[in-house]
Amino acid sequence: MIEAEEPAEVGWTGRNEGGLTGVKWLTRFSLFAGPYLGPVMLVIGTWFAIPFLSMRRAGSEYFFTRLRGYRGNFFRRLWDTYRQFLAFTLCWHERTYAFVNGPDFLTLNVEGGEHVARALAQKRGIVLLTAHIGNFELGAWLLAQRTSQNLPPVHMVMIDSEVAAVRAYLATLRGSAQPNIIAVNSSPLATLPVLAAARRGEIVCIQGDRATGSSSVRVPFLGSPAPFPTGPYLIGKLANAYVIPTLCRRVGRAKYEFEMFAPLDPSDPEAAAAAYAQMLEAEVRKRPYYWFNLFSFWDGSHAPVDK
Repeated sequence: MIEAEEPAEVGWTGRNEGGLTGVKWLTRFSLFAGPYLGPVMLVIGTWFAIPFLSMRRAGSEYFFTRLRGYRGNFFRRLWDTYRQFLAFTLCWHERTYAFVNGPDFLTLNVEGGEHVARALAQKRGIVLLTAHIGNFELGAWLLAQRTSQNLPPVHMVMIDSEVAAVRAYLATLRGSAQPNIIAVNSSPLATLPVLAAARRGEIVCIQGDRATGSSSVRVPFLGSPAPFPTGPYLIGKLANAYVIPTLCRRVGRAKYEFEMFAPLDPSDPEAAAAAYAQMLEAEVRKRPYYWFNLFSFWDGSHAPVDK
Protein backbone atom coordinates (compact mmCIF):
# COMPACT_ATOMS: atom_id res chain seq x y z
CA MET A 1 0.00 0.00 0.00
CA ILE A 2 1.32 3.43 -0.96
CA GLU A 3 0.74 6.27 1.46
CA ALA A 4 -0.95 9.20 -0.27
CA GLU A 5 1.01 12.43 -0.16
CA GLU A 6 -0.67 15.81 0.16
CA PRO A 7 -0.62 17.40 -3.30
CA ALA A 8 1.14 20.73 -3.56
CA GLU A 9 -0.89 23.90 -4.01
CA VAL A 10 -4.38 22.46 -3.97
CA GLY A 11 -5.63 24.35 -0.97
CA TRP A 12 -9.07 25.88 -1.10
CA THR A 13 -9.23 29.69 -1.22
CA GLY A 14 -12.93 29.82 -0.41
CA ARG A 15 -13.87 30.91 -3.94
CA ASN A 16 -15.70 29.07 -6.68
CA GLU A 17 -13.60 27.59 -9.46
CA GLY A 18 -13.39 30.13 -12.28
CA GLY A 19 -14.97 32.88 -10.20
CA LEU A 20 -17.87 34.99 -11.42
CA THR A 21 -16.69 34.85 -15.04
CA GLY A 22 -16.60 31.06 -14.98
CA VAL A 23 -20.10 30.94 -13.51
CA LYS A 24 -21.45 33.18 -16.27
CA TRP A 25 -19.85 31.20 -19.09
CA LEU A 26 -20.99 27.84 -17.73
CA THR A 27 -24.51 29.22 -17.38
CA ARG A 28 -24.48 30.47 -20.97
CA PHE A 29 -23.27 27.10 -22.19
CA SER A 30 -26.08 25.26 -20.38
CA LEU A 31 -28.73 27.54 -21.83
CA PHE A 32 -27.26 27.34 -25.34
CA ALA A 33 -26.72 23.57 -25.42
CA GLY A 34 -30.01 22.52 -23.82
CA PRO A 35 -30.82 19.31 -21.94
CA TYR A 36 -30.01 16.89 -24.76
CA LEU A 37 -27.09 18.34 -26.73
CA GLY A 38 -25.37 19.63 -23.58
CA PRO A 39 -24.43 16.23 -22.08
CA VAL A 40 -23.04 15.05 -25.43
CA MET A 41 -20.87 18.16 -25.71
CA LEU A 42 -19.65 17.72 -22.14
CA VAL A 43 -18.65 14.08 -22.70
CA ILE A 44 -16.27 15.36 -25.38
CA GLY A 45 -15.39 18.78 -23.98
CA THR A 46 -14.35 17.52 -20.54
CA TRP A 47 -11.28 15.90 -22.10
CA PHE A 48 -10.14 19.32 -23.32
CA ALA A 49 -10.74 20.94 -19.91
CA ILE A 50 -8.50 18.54 -17.95
CA PRO A 51 -5.14 20.08 -19.03
CA PHE A 52 -6.27 23.54 -17.82
CA LEU A 53 -7.30 22.39 -14.32
CA SER A 54 -4.01 21.09 -12.97
CA MET A 55 -4.78 21.94 -9.34
CA ARG A 56 -8.10 20.14 -9.36
CA ARG A 57 -6.56 17.23 -11.28
CA ALA A 58 -3.95 16.86 -8.54
CA GLY A 59 -6.72 16.94 -5.96
CA SER A 60 -8.62 14.24 -7.84
CA GLU A 61 -5.57 11.98 -8.08
CA TYR A 62 -4.85 12.47 -4.40
CA PHE A 63 -8.44 11.61 -3.48
CA PHE A 64 -8.43 8.34 -5.44
CA THR A 65 -5.05 7.38 -3.97
CA ARG A 66 -6.50 7.80 -0.48
CA LEU A 67 -9.71 6.01 -1.42
CA ARG A 68 -8.00 2.92 -2.86
CA GLY A 69 -4.81 2.93 -0.79
CA TYR A 70 -2.52 2.93 -3.82
CA ARG A 71 -1.56 5.21 -6.69
CA GLY A 72 -2.77 3.92 -10.04
CA ASN A 73 -0.86 4.15 -13.30
CA PHE A 74 -1.14 7.20 -15.56
CA PHE A 75 -4.07 5.90 -17.60
CA ARG A 76 -6.05 4.86 -14.51
CA ARG A 77 -5.49 8.28 -12.92
CA LEU A 78 -6.51 10.06 -16.12
CA TRP A 79 -9.68 8.00 -16.45
CA ASP A 80 -10.63 8.60 -12.81
CA THR A 81 -10.11 12.34 -13.20
CA TYR A 82 -12.12 12.45 -16.41
CA ARG A 83 -15.07 10.61 -14.88
CA GLN A 84 -15.02 12.84 -11.80
CA PHE A 85 -14.82 16.06 -13.83
CA LEU A 86 -17.57 14.82 -16.15
CA ALA A 87 -19.83 14.00 -13.20
CA PHE A 88 -19.36 17.54 -11.89
CA THR A 89 -20.07 19.23 -15.23
CA LEU A 90 -23.17 17.09 -15.83
CA CYS A 91 -24.54 17.99 -12.39
CA TRP A 92 -23.83 21.67 -13.02
CA HIS A 93 -25.43 21.59 -16.49
CA GLU A 94 -28.63 19.87 -15.38
CA ARG A 95 -28.94 22.06 -12.31
CA THR A 96 -28.51 25.25 -14.32
CA TYR A 97 -31.03 24.19 -16.95
CA ALA A 98 -33.53 23.33 -14.21
CA PHE A 99 -32.94 26.66 -12.47
CA VAL A 100 -33.75 28.60 -15.65
CA ASN A 101 -36.47 26.47 -17.23
CA GLY A 102 -38.02 24.77 -14.25
CA PRO A 103 -37.62 21.23 -12.91
CA ASP A 104 -40.17 19.56 -15.21
CA PHE A 105 -37.49 17.82 -17.30
CA LEU A 106 -36.02 16.20 -14.15
CA THR A 107 -37.10 12.87 -12.72
CA LEU A 108 -36.86 13.23 -8.94
CA ASN A 109 -37.50 10.67 -6.22
CA VAL A 110 -37.71 12.08 -2.67
CA GLU A 111 -37.11 9.87 0.34
CA GLY A 112 -37.19 10.67 4.04
CA GLY A 113 -39.72 13.49 3.84
CA GLU A 114 -41.26 12.25 7.07
CA HIS A 115 -38.31 13.68 9.02
CA VAL A 116 -39.04 17.19 7.74
CA ALA A 117 -42.77 16.69 8.31
CA ARG A 118 -42.14 15.70 11.93
CA ALA A 119 -40.04 18.80 12.58
CA LEU A 120 -42.66 21.06 11.00
CA ALA A 121 -45.43 19.45 13.03
CA GLN A 122 -43.46 20.25 16.18
CA LYS A 123 -42.76 23.80 14.91
CA ARG A 124 -39.03 23.25 15.22
CA GLY A 125 -36.33 24.55 12.94
CA ILE A 126 -34.43 22.34 10.53
CA VAL A 127 -30.71 22.22 9.77
CA LEU A 128 -30.28 20.35 6.49
CA LEU A 129 -26.73 19.01 6.23
CA THR A 130 -25.52 19.03 2.65
CA ALA A 131 -22.19 17.84 1.23
CA HIS A 132 -20.04 18.38 -1.84
CA ILE A 133 -21.27 15.18 -3.37
CA GLY A 134 -23.87 14.94 -6.12
CA ASN A 135 -26.11 17.94 -6.77
CA PHE A 136 -26.60 19.42 -3.31
CA GLU A 137 -27.67 22.89 -4.53
CA LEU A 138 -30.49 21.30 -6.51
CA GLY A 139 -32.04 19.88 -3.35
CA ALA A 140 -32.03 23.27 -1.58
CA TRP A 141 -33.60 24.93 -4.61
CA LEU A 142 -36.33 22.33 -4.91
CA LEU A 143 -37.21 22.92 -1.27
CA ALA A 144 -37.40 26.66 -1.93
CA GLN A 145 -39.75 25.98 -4.85
CA ARG A 146 -42.12 24.29 -2.42
CA THR A 147 -42.40 27.22 -0.01
CA SER A 148 -45.88 27.82 -1.40
CA GLN A 149 -46.81 24.38 -0.02
CA ASN A 150 -46.67 25.54 3.60
CA LEU A 151 -42.92 25.05 3.96
CA PRO A 152 -41.05 27.74 5.94
CA PRO A 153 -38.36 29.89 4.27
CA VAL A 154 -35.23 28.09 3.08
CA HIS A 155 -31.76 29.61 3.65
CA MET A 156 -28.41 28.56 2.15
CA VAL A 157 -25.42 29.17 4.45
CA MET A 158 -22.05 29.78 2.79
CA ILE A 159 -18.82 31.65 3.43
CA ASP A 160 -18.79 35.29 2.38
CA SER A 161 -16.17 34.87 -0.38
CA GLU A 162 -18.54 32.64 -2.37
CA VAL A 163 -21.62 34.81 -2.10
CA ALA A 164 -21.14 37.10 -5.11
CA ALA A 165 -20.72 34.25 -7.59
CA VAL A 166 -23.55 32.21 -6.11
CA ARG A 167 -25.96 35.14 -6.09
CA ALA A 168 -25.15 35.80 -9.74
CA TYR A 169 -25.86 32.14 -10.41
CA LEU A 170 -29.13 32.13 -8.46
CA ALA A 171 -30.24 35.23 -10.37
CA THR A 172 -30.94 32.90 -13.30
CA LEU A 173 -33.56 30.98 -11.35
CA ARG A 174 -37.02 30.75 -12.80
CA GLY A 175 -39.51 32.85 -10.88
CA SER A 176 -38.97 34.35 -7.44
CA ALA A 177 -38.73 31.19 -5.32
CA GLN A 178 -35.07 31.26 -4.34
CA PRO A 179 -33.33 30.14 -1.18
CA ASN A 180 -32.07 33.09 0.82
CA ILE A 181 -28.29 33.29 1.24
CA ILE A 182 -26.75 33.84 4.69
CA ALA A 183 -23.05 34.72 4.50
CA VAL A 184 -20.79 33.60 7.34
CA ASN A 185 -17.07 33.81 8.17
CA SER A 186 -17.02 37.61 7.96
CA SER A 187 -17.06 38.03 11.77
CA PRO A 188 -17.58 35.95 14.92
CA LEU A 189 -21.21 37.18 14.99
CA ALA A 190 -21.94 36.12 11.40
CA THR A 191 -23.70 32.93 12.48
CA LEU A 192 -26.34 34.78 14.53
CA PRO A 193 -28.75 35.07 11.55
CA VAL A 194 -28.43 31.31 11.06
CA LEU A 195 -29.31 30.66 14.69
CA ALA A 196 -32.19 33.14 14.51
CA ALA A 197 -33.65 31.46 11.41
CA ALA A 198 -33.49 28.02 13.02
CA ARG A 199 -35.16 29.35 16.17
CA ARG A 200 -37.98 30.78 14.02
CA GLY A 201 -38.68 27.28 12.76
CA GLU A 202 -37.16 27.86 9.33
CA ILE A 203 -34.88 25.66 7.20
CA VAL A 204 -31.14 26.34 6.94
CA CYS A 205 -28.93 24.37 4.55
CA ILE A 206 -25.35 24.06 5.82
CA GLN A 207 -22.43 22.17 4.29
CA GLY A 208 -21.41 19.39 6.63
CA ASP A 209 -18.15 18.51 4.88
CA ARG A 210 -16.24 21.78 4.79
CA ALA A 211 -14.93 23.35 7.98
CA THR A 212 -14.60 27.10 8.34
CA GLY A 213 -12.93 28.90 11.21
CA SER A 214 -12.22 27.19 14.51
CA SER A 215 -15.54 25.35 14.95
CA SER A 216 -14.32 21.99 13.71
CA VAL A 217 -13.12 18.62 14.92
CA ARG A 218 -10.82 16.07 13.31
CA VAL A 219 -12.59 12.72 12.87
CA PRO A 220 -11.76 9.57 10.86
CA PHE A 221 -12.59 9.82 7.16
CA LEU A 222 -11.27 7.41 4.51
CA GLY A 223 -8.59 6.14 6.85
CA SER A 224 -7.22 9.39 8.31
CA PRO A 225 -8.45 12.21 10.55
CA ALA A 226 -10.01 15.09 8.60
CA PRO A 227 -11.57 18.37 9.81
CA PHE A 228 -15.37 18.45 9.87
CA PRO A 229 -17.43 21.41 11.08
CA THR A 230 -19.25 21.33 14.41
CA GLY A 231 -21.17 24.55 13.74
CA PRO A 232 -24.28 22.88 12.26
CA TYR A 233 -24.71 20.79 15.40
CA LEU A 234 -24.14 23.75 17.70
CA ILE A 235 -26.90 25.57 15.80
CA GLY A 236 -29.16 22.56 16.18
CA LYS A 237 -28.39 22.29 19.88
CA LEU A 238 -28.94 25.97 20.66
CA ALA A 239 -32.08 26.28 18.51
CA ASN A 240 -33.55 22.89 19.47
CA ALA A 241 -33.69 22.17 15.75
CA TYR A 242 -33.62 18.93 13.81
CA VAL A 243 -30.25 18.23 12.14
CA ILE A 244 -31.07 16.17 9.05
CA PRO A 245 -28.33 14.87 6.71
CA THR A 246 -29.30 14.99 3.04
CA LEU A 247 -27.96 13.72 -0.28
CA CYS A 248 -29.07 14.58 -3.80
CA ARG A 249 -27.74 11.75 -6.00
CA ARG A 250 -27.56 11.79 -9.77
CA VAL A 251 -28.64 8.28 -10.84
CA GLY A 252 -29.03 8.84 -14.60
CA ARG A 253 -29.56 11.51 -17.23
CA ALA A 254 -31.71 14.16 -15.49
CA LYS A 255 -32.62 11.59 -12.81
CA TYR A 256 -32.04 12.30 -9.13
CA GLU A 257 -32.68 10.86 -5.69
CA PHE A 258 -33.08 13.39 -2.89
CA GLU A 259 -32.74 11.52 0.40
CA MET A 260 -33.19 12.96 3.89
CA PHE A 261 -31.80 10.70 6.60
CA ALA A 262 -32.82 10.27 10.23
CA PRO A 263 -31.83 13.31 12.34
CA LEU A 264 -28.51 13.34 14.16
CA ASP A 265 -28.36 14.10 17.88
CA PRO A 266 -26.70 17.55 18.17
CA SER A 267 -26.27 17.42 21.97
CA ASP A 268 -22.64 16.31 21.47
CA PRO A 269 -21.44 18.21 18.37
CA GLU A 270 -18.16 16.30 18.10
CA ALA A 271 -19.89 12.91 18.23
CA ALA A 272 -22.44 14.11 15.70
CA ALA A 273 -19.67 15.26 13.33
CA ALA A 274 -18.01 11.84 13.62
CA ALA A 275 -21.29 10.07 12.87
CA TYR A 276 -21.86 12.29 9.86
CA ALA A 277 -18.35 11.62 8.56
CA GLN A 278 -19.01 7.87 8.73
CA MET A 279 -22.28 8.32 6.83
CA LEU A 280 -20.57 10.44 4.19
CA GLU A 281 -17.68 8.00 3.84
CA ALA A 282 -20.10 5.18 3.06
CA GLU A 283 -21.65 7.28 0.28
CA VAL A 284 -18.28 8.39 -1.10
CA ARG A 285 -17.07 4.79 -1.30
CA LYS A 286 -20.20 3.81 -3.23
CA ARG A 287 -20.14 6.81 -5.59
CA PRO A 288 -16.57 8.19 -5.65
CA TYR A 289 -16.89 10.03 -8.96
CA TYR A 290 -19.53 12.32 -7.44
CA TRP A 291 -17.26 13.58 -4.66
CA PHE A 292 -16.34 17.18 -5.52
CA ASN A 293 -14.15 18.26 -2.59
CA LEU A 294 -10.98 18.19 -4.70
CA PHE A 295 -8.71 20.03 -2.29
CA SER A 296 -6.19 19.20 0.42
CA PHE A 297 -9.08 17.99 2.51
CA TRP A 298 -7.25 16.11 5.24
CA ASP A 299 -4.62 18.73 6.10
CA GLY A 300 -7.24 21.39 6.85
CA SER A 301 -6.17 23.82 4.11
CA HIS A 302 -9.75 23.80 2.85
CA ALA A 303 -10.82 25.64 5.99
CA PRO A 304 -10.43 29.43 5.79
CA VAL A 305 -9.98 30.97 9.22
CA ASP A 306 -12.34 33.55 10.67
CA LYS A 307 -11.50 37.14 9.75
